[in-house]
Amino acid sequence: MWEFMEATSQTAFVNGNLDGWNKVLAGKGEYAFLLESTSNDYRNQQKPCKTMKVGHNLNQYGIGIATKQGSELSRKLNLALLEIIEKGELINLKQRWWYDKGQCGQSTASVGKKSLSLSNVAGTFHIVIGGLVIAMIFSALEFLFHHKKNQRKQSKVIKTNLITDMTDIGHVNMERKNDETKPLNPPNINGAKDNKGYQTTTTSPANLIMFDSITENGSTML
Repeated sequence: MWEFMEATSQTAFVNGNLDGWNKVLAGKGEYAFLLESTSNDYRNQQKPCKTMKVGHNLNQYGIGIATKQGSELSRKLNLALLEIIEKGELINLKQRWWYDKGQCGQSTASVGKKSLSLSNVAGTFHIVIGGLVIAMIFSALEFLFHHKKNQRKQSKVIKTNLITDMTDIGHVNMERKNDETKPLNPPNINGAKDNKGYQTTTTSPANLIMFDSITENGSTML
């Protein structure tokens, strides 16, 4: 673009912003003029209201106020500028003098350039709070579901253990009952016969026979 402007410098360049603005009006859409955005926004709000800003700004530069080095005025100016910027007064002044008092009515370029207030960002907080509430509800429902599921598992385990214990107790009682119903053999007394008909005797110390020795042929000597 710069090479084209240099090649046509006689018709491309002008002496100032006002000449450029007038050339845009006379060019009938065949001439575009590059200038800083603040002046462009102001000129677009002046009659005959036939100019407009195309696209976004190419770049952005800050404008400073020069003072003597070490001057107290520098600190006061900085504090004052910071204060009016934080309060949004600069934007309000531009809105007032550029657009509210312009000759072409409200421009779409001024939309969305007001300073943000709590009402502008309240929707964001509402979305965040709503998301947190929904997340808490789902967390509570999930906790209740898993708690109920664990209770069912525990009740099944308790029932299984109870049935197993009752079965073991029943087996023990049956074994005890069988032991109690078995007939007991009466104690053998001297001269009594056992179940096979043999006579039994009891041995007392007086009836013990002492074997003193055994001979070579196997006979016993008393």
